[in-house]
Amino acid sequence: MNIYKLEQIENKIKYINDNFESTPFNKREKLMDELETMLFKLVVDEVNVCKQCGLKQPKFNYFKSKKMFVHNKCGYIIPANQLLNNFDFEKWNLEDFSKTFSKIQDWHWLIF
Repeated sequence: MNIYKLEQIENKIKYINDNFESTPFNKREKLMDELETMLFKLVVDEVNVCKQCGLKQPKFNYFKSKKMFVHNKCGYIIPANQLLNNFDFEKWNLEDFSKTFSKIQDWHWLIF
């Protein structure tokens, strides 16, 4: 687990929590997008083996517009939301990230 990425996510969550109400909607949406992308990239780093070709420690490209990861070598596609839903936050003591992200998403859509 990349400690630097964890710190970035923690800082982003803190910033969003502290400034969410006073942030204009378009900037709020951008913050949510950034946080979501950071979480996706953290989680995809934990994929040890490509299910399609069997390569260990595969590298994935993230396609933000389609919210999916594609394995560079074989083209295996993983939907980002599926990856996030299947990630074991408890194993890495990251339950707070999961809860906070869900809570922030709820606030975001309630205000919308």
